[in-house]
Formats: sequence, structure tokens, C-alpha cells
Amino acid sequence: MDSFITVVIFGIIYVLIGYLIRSNPNVIPSDISRHKKDVVSIEIAGRVGSIMIFGGLTLAVLGIVLFAAGLYRGYLLVAAMATLLLFICISLAVYSSKRKYQIRSSGRIVASVLIFFFIAIPVSLFFLLRAPQITMTEDGISIEAVYGQHIERDAIEDVQLIPTMPPCLAVDEGFELLGVSRGEFVYEEWQNVYLYLQTPRSPYILIKTAEGRRYVLNFSRQEQTTECHKEISRYMKEYRNS
Repeated sequence: MDSFITVVIFGIIYVLIGYLIRSNPNVIPSDISRHKKDVVSIEIAGRVGSIMIFGGLTLAVLGIVLFAAGLYRGYLLVAAMATLLLFICISLAVYSSKRKYQIRSSGRIVASVLIFFFIAIPVSLFFLLRAPQITMTEDGISIEAVYGQHIERDAIEDVQLIPTMPPCLAVDEGFELLGVSRGEFVYEEWQNVYLYLQTPRSPYILIKTAEGRRYVLNFSRQEQTTECHKEISRYMKEYRNS
């Protein structure tokens, strides 16, 4: 559900940005005369704003369609493709006006959009793909990440370090990107599996609850995964001996 909401929110943001650009054409920089600048600014702002509004509505509608169809894995792909398409369309709109009016400085607009996406995309990937933070408190274990969960201490039945996992059948609600897995997955022998994997390579820490839920996590380095398993095992041993 979180990824669905994120895509729809991005669509709404695109629509709002497009409306603001259309309503404020003077944000378009130029070094031409004031009268010509007004004409060019209105034309470029109209084109860019319309593209943003159309792209935002399309993104939101596609997100809703994918959610209704149960295609949860498609959200990030749609968002990435829509963002790339918006950038291409905005660039073409600006450069077509540049050729028409011979505006040398219109490249600033494309450069600004390019800089924005080069900043926004790495920042988004950082928050999506960063390693999970494991916090152990008196009442349970918190996994701080995208699709993070809090596991009640008294509900934990077993903690293991496992070398393999059964075949994955489907993604219920989550994503796989660059070897990183987050969210709820369906496995051949398991139900209600929540993955927080930084790499598809073993080993994996398996936390099983009395309700039958499984939480599987690991880190990029095998040593870090092993050490985390030891810390969780000590944490549970202290709880059982208390």
C-alpha cells in the first residue's frame, strides 16, 4: 500500500508543479527583450506546465490501475519511466521554443531540471536502498527501513541464521531493486514473509513469531549479518533467562 500511495502522491505533486508553472510564466529565465521574454515565457511555461499536469495525472491513474490489478511490483517502474518521460518532454518543449525564438539562455531551464533529477533520484534511492537499522528495546525488535516493522519480544519464537531460502513465488507488497528486497513476499513453503535483504547472497537472519510470521534480513557484508544474529540471539537469551 505504501508504494501505491507514494506513486499517487508523486502524480499529485507533478500536477501541482505544472499548475504553478503555467500560472507563473515569469519564472522562465531569458536574456531577450522584455516584450519577447513575456511571449516566450508564456509559451514555454504553458508547454512545460501542460506536460507536468498530463504526466502527473497519467502517473496517478496508472498507479491506481496497477493497485487494482494487484501488480504491486510495477509501481517503481512506472514512477521511473514517467519521470524520465517528463524530463524528455520538458527538454523537447524548451528546445523547440529555443529554436523558434533563438533563446540562448533557455538551456538553463533544461540544466535546472536535469540537476533536480540528478539530485532527487540518488536521494530517493538512498532512502529506498539503505541498510535496515535494528533496534532492540525492552518490548521488542524494531526494523527501521522501508516497510519497517516492530516485532514484539514475547511474540518471537525462534531466531536462526540460515544458509538458503525456499523459492519466491510472488511479491505481495514490496519491491526488488538492485539486489535489495523490501516488503512482504510469498514463498513456496512460507507465508507472511517480510524481507529486509541488502543482498540476495546468504546468510540470512530468520526471525519467526508464534503467529507464524517470518522476518528475514541480512546486510551487504556476511560478517555484519553474523554479528547481528549474535546480538539478537543474546538479546533473546537474556529475555528467556529473566
